[in-house]
Amino acid sequence: MVTIDQFWNRLVDEFATQMQTGALNNWVHKATPVSFAGNTLTISVPSDIMKRYWESKLVGSVLEVGFELTGDDVNLVVNVESSTSTPAPPIVSAPIEPVHTTDFNNFGVTSINDSKDKFNNIPSDFGAYYTEVSPQTDYYFEEKLRAANLSEQFTFTNYVVGENEMVYNAALSAAERPGQYNPLFIRGNSGLGKTHLLKAIGYEFLKQFPNSNVYYTSTESFMNEFTNTFKDKTQAEFREKYRNLDLLLIDDIQLIGRATQSQEEFFNTFNALADNGKQIVIASDSMPLQIRDLADRLRTRFVQGLNVEVLAPGLDTRIAILQNISNADNIVIPSDALVWIAQNFSSDVRTLKGALNTVMVQTVMMNRDIDLELVQNSLAPQLGFDPTIEVTMDQIQKAVADSFGVTIAQMNSKSRKKEITTPRHISFYLMKELLHESYPNIAKKYKRDHTTIMNSYKKAKQMLDAELDLRDQVDNIKQKLGTN
Repeated sequence: MVTIDQFWNRLVDEFATQMQTGALNNWVHKATPVSFAGNTLTISVPSDIMKRYWESKLVGSVLEVGFELTGDDVNLVVNVESSTSTPAPPIVSAPIEPVHTTDFNNFGVTSINDSKDKFNNIPSDFGAYYTEVSPQTDYYFEEKLRAANLSEQFTFTNYVVGENEMVYNAALSAAERPGQYNPLFIRGNSGLGKTHLLKAIGYEFLKQFPNSNVYYTSTESFMNEFTNTFKDKTQAEFREKYRNLDLLLIDDIQLIGRATQSQEEFFNTFNALADNGKQIVIASDSMPLQIRDLADRLRTRFVQGLNVEVLAPGLDTRIAILQNISNADNIVIPSDALVWIAQNFSSDVRTLKGALNTVMVQTVMMNRDIDLELVQNSLAPQLGFDPTIEVTMDQIQKAVADSFGVTIAQMNSKSRKKEITTPRHISFYLMKELLHESYPNIAKKYKRDHTTIMNSYKKAKQMLDAELDLRDQVDNIKQKLGTN
């Protein structure tokens, strides 16, 4: 008979092999095991966002551990802890009667009211602070955007969610229900869309609270502005500007390390806003515990809210991003050309955009329509390989085996040793990413069940998201194959 403690301890151990410490603390350690009875694991979590994360991202590991311990299928039930308090809406100059006609179909809801229903415990008067910007107030809204360092270029509508549903939901929650998680700390490698999310939060916040005070800034700008106050003797104006915001969006906070005076000022700004129930959203290339020379009192405040991570886009997401960009620019690109770009430029969103810009310049200079040949010839110099060379599944498997120092026979075996399963996962991952092969095709060739291939792909993605050395190793494999 498996007890709840045995199940939970084994599950936490499994998650510890998949997640970085920050993610483990955010999503696993804040959950509470309630019971394990009738092959059903019941847990309690403090928020709707955590419930959705467990049900969409963590349930697979629960099922695997459950089968390992019981030899049978298990179910997961996630309950949200009841809360006796509700976050106050941001203070604006005057309540405005709600008018809701905004089209939110592009991200899964049909109206602001529909979206609010997704969250519990919203105050009864919260709707009084919502408004829709009418055509007559377009100019006013544009001025508000400009003053806040925002633009219509970065919104939730044109953000491709892909693997980042968790981050997207957290960002949307910060805009729609400010103060629930404070701060919202968004971590991600350069070029993955953190700035887009910050500005989308600000844009949506201003649409719903048009009289509010919103400001987006980079950490470098914040520090330069603060430094200039000593020369200009404008410290009071600086503090008035930042400490009276309803929403502060600050980018690249990892740069604040070693800047002692700027850290002191940001600490006081943070406290002033948080104490008044105002929303703070922070973006960084590093998690709080990894930011060098960061004062402990700032570090503890950064981790007290919700820490989420932007993941690198998978192949399907990269294709969707490219389609989004080309549609916005009214450029027709054949699907095979889009797939080729997505397969060969996989590091980040910024690189994808740069590749597409190169193609657009070439098509104008050559006065011809975009096709696969033009795309390959335009981008081959950046990639450093002959685009006509085709890579096979067997070549991928051999390259991976050579890189990890194992044999193909070992990779094809049933061994569950880590030194064998890791290259096996990576080989199936590369077959999917580089060749766009279907799970059934890979499974048929290597005599596996297609669900096994699917799980290997997901496992490889988790490892690559968490392990920088492994990402470098995979990049070297791709380079040897002539695909990077």
